[in-house]
Amino acid sequence: MVLFAVFKKGKVMKFRTSESADTGGGNWLDKPGTYHLVVTSVDEEPKSKKGEMLDAFRVTMQALEGTVRDKDGFTERGKTVDIMFWSPKLTDKNEGEFSRKKQTRYLLSTGLITESQLGSDVEIDLEQSRGRHVIATLEERDGDGDKKFIDLHFADIFHIDDPAVAKFPKCQRSLGMIPKAHRRAPNSFKPSSGGGNGGGNSSGVDLDSL
Repeated sequence: MVLFAVFKKGKVMKFRTSESADTGGGNWLDKPGTYHLVVTSVDEEPKSKKGEMLDAFRVTMQALEGTVRDKDGFTERGKTVDIMFWSPKLTDKNEGEFSRKKQTRYLLSTGLITESQLGSDVEIDLEQSRGRHVIATLEERDGDGDKKFIDLHFADIFHIDDPAVAKFPKCQRSLGMIPKAHRRAPNSFKPSSGGGNGGGNSSGVDLDSL
């Protein structure tokens, strides 16, 4: 155990620190499903574990509601997930078109752009997406070795008001706290605004049973 002091407004505050600096890791989403998520942070210059810069931006989101449930309701509330949005490269499959679509879907889902800006060059402050609410379908993927990780399913991320995801569970209390400027009328969306899978319900969940 180590004691250290913090000076605050002329006062010394004493704390007893943990014997470990481990973050715990018990509060990360690890189950596939479709979730009502809120963006909590955006890293525009993410680094690998080796400290190398990554050509992407990383978004951390917290689960508020979703399709992963038991008899008592939603089981993953408060858990977080990191999603990487890689920059498109000509060497990628489809010359980077899929990566571009995923980034575009994120910008649309968080309200940083509208459909009228599709196909154009835009300048975006990604920090403005903090606090925005989305609906996203997450899937389990194979990582290094025997490790698994949770990632976005295709480009299935939607604005919270998109009619394509109207039947998915949402945290009603949180919806009431979203600023009006961040909401959209259902008729403002194009009829087909699905992600990379071509539709809103890509989770295999019987929505009528929720």
